[in-house]
This record gives sequence, structure tokens and C-alpha cells, in this order.
Amino acid sequence: MSLEPDHIQSVVDNTDATSVSLHTYGLHINHTGRFQYDIENNRGIPYVVVEQ
Repeated sequence: MSLEPDHIQSVVDNTDATSVSLHTYGLHINHTGRFQYDIENNRGIPYVVVEQ
């Protein structure tokens, strides 16, 4: 699967079943420049995964 830089990816599970998603990245997950999309304000907010 390939995503364009200006496209927004959304994943929805509309069932009562448990779903599992596996993502494989070649670099550290924060290297990809991730964003969380704010629908109300129509903008992307930088999203950084914090290791625990």
C-alpha cells in the first residue's frame, strides 16, 4: 500500500469483533512525520509516539 504525502489515512472497524493491525516501518516510528487530523479545525496536528 502506498500513500501520497497530502492524503489522509483513516481506519475504521464497524464490527463488534476485535481487529488487529500490524505496521512495519524501516525507521523509528517518529521519523515518519506523523500527524493526527483535527476534523473540526481542518488541520493536521503533529503526533509523536512516546515510548513507555
